[in-house]
Amino acid sequence: MCEFTCVFDLRFRELNLIEAPLSLLELLGERFQYLKGVLPDLFTSPGSLLFILDGLDGFKFPLDWNSPGKNIGVDSKVPMSEMMVALIKGRPSTEAPKHFFQRCCVVLGFEEDQVKEYTSKFYIDIQVAEKVYDYILNNDSLFMLSFISLYCYIICTAMAEFFSSATQDVVDSRSLELNPPRTVSKVYFCYLFTAVKHHALWGSAERSTPRSEVLSLAKQQLTNLGKLAYEGLLQRKIMFDSADLENSGVIPSDVQSTFLCHTLQPLKEETVDMFSFFHLTVQEHLAALYCAIQCPGGHYYLDF
Repeated sequence: MCEFTCVFDLRFRELNLIEAPLSLLELLGERFQYLKGVLPDLFTSPGSLLFILDGLDGFKFPLDWNSPGKNIGVDSKVPMSEMMVALIKGRPSTEAPKHFFQRCCVVLGFEEDQVKEYTSKFYIDIQVAEKVYDYILNNDSLFMLSFISLYCYIICTAMAEFFSSATQDVVDSRSLELNPPRTVSKVYFCYLFTAVKHHALWGSAERSTPRSEVLSLAKQQLTNLGKLAYEGLLQRKIMFDSADLENSGVIPSDVQSTFLCHTLQPLKEETVDMFSFFHLTVQEHLAALYCAIQCPGGHYYLDF
């Protein structure tokens, strides 16, 4: 059994913010300031150190796996991409060299029974929970998606508007409740609608408020968020500073705060406010929504 002296948790979305070359010691000293004084001593036994690198798919810098080997020490100043290649020597994906890895694991999500358990705990009304689970079970796309815990949360959030007992008396052929989603895109749209209606517009929209009115109330904020998401994807950016938000007309409150996470990131000698969408797929959907809004006739599709 391996015993580690220290575990370093590094997230690629945070490493994307580092443009200038720096050394591994400098990087760890900035991220883990309480260890700065003992880092040289820790690296006298590098085999006792564990690095957890999270979210490589979101790394914006190119990684050259075929570059000639360099003698990079812990105090060598190099670009972030070179440091990561030197540190991990590959990654578990289709284009990465597999021989650098001693073990490759697939992290599984829910099992079928756990999807049912999660659904039953998500809703207060057990009858609503059973209806939602049966609906998921009878839709192959949603059922496969629900095995991933985050997607299960998104599906349950979206479905709450369809099967809630409080909406059974609504008689409106255009209402969302009569048209539960059967595709991933529809699920995300309905999740967006539910989040806007019950969180972002809390106090401004009632349960019976028509979908078109709810979305109209939030149209400008969603458009600004979509612009931020879209331009971020073009730049391979998933973390944004205050200037990015300002350029897109986004104010981190109201509608925006429903979809943006606020974190404090240490950069050199200061700590700065950074924002991100709570999941990359939400950023992707808002970016697609922005494109639809900007296209001629987009209001017909979105009921704005």
